[in-house]
Amino acid sequence: MTNETEETSGLFGRVWSFISDEPSLAISLGYLLLIGIGMLFSYQYYANWGIDVFQFAGFEDFLLAPFKDMLVLFFVPVSVLISYLAIRFSKKLDRKYPRLSKYWNFGITAESKNYNQFMNFHLFAGILLYLHISSSIFSAYREYRVRKHPENYRVNVQLEDGSFQPYLLLGLTENFVLVLSEKERQAIAIPTEGGKVKGIFFSAGSR
Repeated sequence: MTNETEETSGLFGRVWSFISDEPSLAISLGYLLLIGIGMLFSYQYYANWGIDVFQFAGFEDFLLAPFKDMLVLFFVPVSVLISYLAIRFSKKLDRKYPRLSKYWNFGITAESKNYNQFMNFHLFAGILLYLHISSSIFSAYREYRVRKHPENYRVNVQLEDGSFQPYLLLGLTENFVLVLSEKERQAIAIPTEGGKVKGIFFSAGSR
């Protein structure tokens, strides 16, 4: 077994060991991670429409954030695979092309005094950048689906006075219906408390 394989398997081995030794804590931390990712993805998506979802989301919305879009659940295993491949690539780069690796790491090598601190910072910054780019891409894709196929999102919202208003359904929170007015081209948050929304009915031809 090469050093590359040993170091890579060692990292994931420690993670697996932690999961095996502390399954309850690992599940809790994993769920918190899912919630954080779901909140980030939701924020980015609604921000594209000019909505600050944190103003309209309740506690239950945060708890269910990972399950409101299957893209979030798909994102996690794909991210684990990407992380594994990135680590393998980094180790192979160190072994086969040390000069290029040194350039990539801003001149920092394993023999450098601040190597561990640099790598921790590098990893942390990389994760933040990856999450930001990924959430931006996923939210842009969700927005594209709405704009490309508006017929799939058209609804008639029945208000408390009995009238029906046509909108594009962007999403739902515990106490709000988040919609887009095609006529005014503006996103609106309609409160559902107090019977202000009697019902939501998909238009003919929508899903």
